[in-house]
Amino acid sequence: MTHFGPSLPTDLQISEIITTPYRLPMVGALQWGKHSLLSEAHHVLVKVTLSDGSSGMAEAPPRPTIYGETVQSITAIIAHELAPRLCGESVTQAFDRLQEIKNNQTAKGAVDMAIHCALAHHFGQSLHSYLGTTADRIRVSYILGIGERKSVLAEAERIFEQGVRVLKVKVGRNWQHDLALIDELRTIFGESMALYADANETLSTREAATILRHARDHGLLYCEEPLPIEFIRERATLRAEEIMPLIADDSCFSRRDL
Repeated sequence: MTHFGPSLPTDLQISEIITTPYRLPMVGALQWGKHSLLSEAHHVLVKVTLSDGSSGMAEAPPRPTIYGETVQSITAIIAHELAPRLCGESVTQAFDRLQEIKNNQTAKGAVDMAIHCALAHHFGQSLHSYLGTTADRIRVSYILGIGERKSVLAEAERIFEQGVRVLKVKVGRNWQHDLALIDELRTIFGESMALYADANETLSTREAATILRHARDHGLLYCEEPLPIEFIRERATLRAEEIMPLIADDSCFSRRDL
């Protein structure tokens, strides 16, 4: 993890790190992959306070099937390992000290982001100004989960009316249904909606290329994690075919993975 922003004062220390688990009900359940279902988010709010009173907050999202982290593991690793290492430490050393703990990416990531947020407050800046970003607006995508055709299409139309112009379509349980849905979405929205898919490692090596070609021919821009992450050679072969850009997600936990 790396510090972004102005040079740091050496006498500024981290004084407190606290966690607050919370539950966030979702408007509709999100289904993805072969079996995954999320009807409410159980996340952890992380607050970092500096020695001058500046504070910042960030969110740690547990995903046991992807990251192997839970609400309990996040709160425990912060309380028993990260906070004891960082509290009383100069902010100039904090980011290096985070690396003493292996794995636990969402817990460490939330602490990292909360420190940057606190530093922005210390310097009297908004976080995006502190980080040096130049854009004040970015395009966002909306996740369209696996579901019954009519309800999924209705959800897409509702989101389009709210201004979203990029859809990430969860696929992988029934590819005949998925490809028909992609065709319908393209028919409804034309070029006004960008579409890409997230397969969550559900494609087989036998059918992957054929399915991706069909999806590409019907307007799909790219696909996220089409094959299981352990199929390293097969993933390389599929990428080499250059059917469409492939997005890495579940397979990337560090710069080394990239």
